Amino acid sequence: LTISADITDKKNAEYKVKQTIIELSQSEKRLRLFLENQIDLVVITAKNGDRKFVNKAFCNFFGKEKDFFIGTNYKTHDEKYFDEKYINLFDSISFNNPKISSIAVLYNSLNEKRWIQWDEIAFFDENKVTYEDLNVASDLDNRKEMIDLTGQMGVPVIGIDSGRPDDRA
Repeated sequence: LTISADITDKKNAEYKVKQTIIELSQSEKRLRLFLENQIDLVVITAKNGDRKFVNKAFCNFFGKEKDFFIGTNYKTHDEKYFDEKYINLFDSISFNNPKISSIAVLYNSLNEKRWIQWDEIAFFDENKVTYEDLNVASDLDNRKEMIDLTGQMGVPVIGIDSGRPDDRA
């Protein structure tokens, strides 16, 4: 008695799964490299506020190592930076309001006062429940310094309007 079965479809499906896993892994590596090397501060948090990822710029801004932040909750770990008003704003993120922006004054590791724009974007599951937040912070002082430097070098800056009549050409 001989029993045979064609397992070609099964082998093809297994191959496709392996290829998909490889491609997802490569994509994740590219994304991590991209996020890690941003000049903006980048943080990924679980919905409860526990940090899952922080990039180099974030660590450098606060003068701490990555391990200091991962797994900590910004609501309790950084009370001097995030007051109740900010936390309430952050907690207002919902499926109908997936992004918020705010501006805060923070002191960096050199004790320099910096104006920071925070953009928080929520990611949702199939039930429209937030499972993760991407937080990107831009140092507005750095932007202004770059614009000022560019102007001093004689490079035209397009799209910047200070509101002063003498700056408009």
